[in-house]
Amino acid sequence: ARIALGVAGAAAAAAAALLEEREKATPPKYSDPAALAEAIGVARQRAAELAAAIDQTTTAAHEATTAAATAAAGLRTADGEAAAAAADLAAARKLFAARLDDAGFADEVAWAAASREPAEAERLAVVVEKHERESIQAQERLRLAAAAANGVTAPDLATLEATAVAAATVARDARTAAAGLAAEAAAAGRHLARLEELAAEEARLGESYAVLGRLADVANGGNSRHLSFQRYVLGAFLDDVLVAASQRLHLMTHSRYRLERTDRRFGGRAAAGLNLDVFDAWTGVSRPVATLSGGETFMAALALALGLAEVVQAHAGGIRLETVFVDEGFGSLDDESLDLAVASLMSLKEGGRLVGIISHVGELKERIDARLEVTAGKGGSTARFVVP
Repeated sequence: ARIALGVAGAAAAAAAALLEEREKATPPKYSDPAALAEAIGVARQRAAELAAAIDQTTTAAHEATTAAATAAAGLRTADGEAAAAAADLAAARKLFAARLDDAGFADEVAWAAASREPAEAERLAVVVEKHERESIQAQERLRLAAAAANGVTAPDLATLEATAVAAATVARDARTAAAGLAAEAAAAGRHLARLEELAAEEARLGESYAVLGRLADVANGGNSRHLSFQRYVLGAFLDDVLVAASQRLHLMTHSRYRLERTDRRFGGRAAAGLNLDVFDAWTGVSRPVATLSGGETFMAALALALGLAEVVQAHAGGIRLETVFVDEGFGSLDDESLDLAVASLMSLKEGGRLVGIISHVGELKERIDARLEVTAGKGGSTARFVVP
């Protein structure tokens, strides 16, 4: 029993070593018996498919061999037929050359030039037959004419031929003129038809223009107010600008002035719709903006610029105008008006905007905390920032 146990132990060790060796040699993906069994099944299926493909290929090869043998036999038959055809062609060419010589043709080119289609040959045969018949009739007329002319003096053929040539020339010129007149008549007919088409198109376009042309005229200012469609639309936007501008001008002028759009026209035939008046609350009357003083004009212009910025921002889908620059104009304001104008600009600063003022007015220095001062000197200008 101990001996058997030792033998069994040695066999088990050998089997374990063999198992370990084969496990190392086995790819990792086949280490699982289930995966190995599945791979074996796939391999057997692939082997069956390849065997079927081999059988199919063998059958196809056999069929191709049979077809090749058949084609070789057909080729030998075709070679024989080609040789026979070549012999027939040589005999036919020899016979054709003999017939060309019998027919009076120098070569095949001359025969080809004289050859005609069957229908043309039949037509020529009819022409020849007609010519022969007319020739016989002419000979008979000549005989009868000769018999009738026996003893008749021959006419002056030269004169008659010259007359005939002149008559033929006149007839030819007449035919040419008739052809030209016919062409001119056809062209005139085409022109007349085209004129009728154009007249119908003109009538149709006239009907369309009766509406569209009137709309275009009205849109381009052909109306009682001489107001074009573009100026009408711009006037609508200008109304929005004037609302915002009047609010600021109202504050800057102690509630005196308010801007209004007027339909009055200036300068004779000038277009209307975008002209401005200023309403004076002190007099209760509107008057042209040209009547404002220099300082009032500057405040009105400043109010319009600020109002335009607000309207653009409102209509531009979220675009915000962050910075406003005002260049000069403050020198025409008195102290009170200057305070009101600067206060209006400072209100923009409170809304988060940057306000820049370019001016030579010294009084503005006291009202502006942060500024860039430029000083002229003999050596050139110098600039310095002044901040609180």
